[in-house]
Amino acid sequence: MKRSLLFLSAVTLASAAFAQEAAPQGAGLKFSGFLQFRTEWTANPRVTAQEAGDAQNADLGPADPDGKSATRTCLWLNVDNQFDGQTRFHALVNAETLGGRTTGDYLKLWAAFAEAKAGPATFAVGRFLTDVGLGTLGSAPYMDGAHVTVGGEAVEAQVYLTKFGNPGGATDYNTADKSSYTYVMGDLKVRPVRGLTLSVAYFGDATTKDPSARMIGGTLYRSWAAGAEYRYERQGTAWFTLSGEYADNAGAMARKINGTTAPYAFADCTEGANPRAMYAKVKLLGAKAARPGSFGLSAQVRKADAGFDAMGFANPHTWNAPFNWTTPGTGGIADNEKGVELAGEVTVLPRCVFSVAWGLMKLANTSSTLDLASPALAVVNSVTPTGGAPIVSMVTGAQNKAGQNYVTAAVHYNF
Repeated sequence: MKRSLLFLSAVTLASAAFAQEAAPQGAGLKFSGFLQFRTEWTANPRVTAQEAGDAQNADLGPADPDGKSATRTCLWLNVDNQFDGQTRFHALVNAETLGGRTTGDYLKLWAAFAEAKAGPATFAVGRFLTDVGLGTLGSAPYMDGAHVTVGGEAVEAQVYLTKFGNPGGATDYNTADKSSYTYVMGDLKVRPVRGLTLSVAYFGDATTKDPSARMIGGTLYRSWAAGAEYRYERQGTAWFTLSGEYADNAGAMARKINGTTAPYAFADCTEGANPRAMYAKVKLLGAKAARPGSFGLSAQVRKADAGFDAMGFANPHTWNAPFNWTTPGTGGIADNEKGVELAGEVTVLPRCVFSVAWGLMKLANTSSTLDLASPALAVVNSVTPTGGAPIVSMVTGAQNKAGQNYVTAAVHYNF
């Protein structure tokens, strides 16, 4: 079930990965990236899948039930080769060590693809770290398949068709969500005037059939989003940025996570309303790695219903999540939370940026028995292959609390 794929998220990337400048262009092999150290504290850490009995094996060390803090050291390495201006190779390797509430370390290939231009279109095949819309949908690694982009600065569209390349294995989790883990995603972005971007996006499981509304299982993602961003620049300085996005998920399993509240009646699983997510953010100025003393301040209001982003695929730069320890995504999660985040960043030395964020958050849904974040969580011990009623039990001794306040801080060095 939700977040039952157990391997280490790269939540350290929330303030850096998607803020990086584009990889260097020109012929020849190029390397770029950053080294980051991050610390995070949560008032009430969420239950992990292993604690909930929702996973057989873990890539992480055992969680400290009383631990409220964690540290993460991350090395992010881009490898690029712009062969002739028409073809390109790109790879992304990520290594991370985690200490504190949970422990572990890993080395993962997040992306590796070959790309070629043909007129106004660009075609690519391989593994992708996808990113569609303005951050609420589909910012996920390990996506193996094809990618097509068409257009230019004023109008641009992209489409992905991918299979989720689970870096773990089928034995890492024991609950079936009936998702195919094959995705169709894409977006259309229009820039009618300087600084303004209008976006519509889609991210969905390519599953052909959902089980009965009364049975457990179904697609986790059939999501669309619409948003806008306005960035006011003068003399190369972004003085302020306004952005926001609204999204809706019609996936059958997403609706069940948002609706089911009866712990022992999963044969009569209830589909609730489509879970939704939304955010609005204002940012003043911004830290530039090449300009010591430059800084930025931001404030964000956000809300996401239970089940909207069950696997944690939201962009971490938009949906910062220190409690996202058990999802396969990049450290963002637009799921079962509501509140405000205040953040700041400053370049302390050339190429060295310090950032801090304070989240005043609460759970949006405390009664869902299918949501790992909810205090009412019921563990699904087994699911029959035919999709019949599962064997379940209630979680004891590891209940979540409504308050989800957190503080995160990071130092990253760009190279």
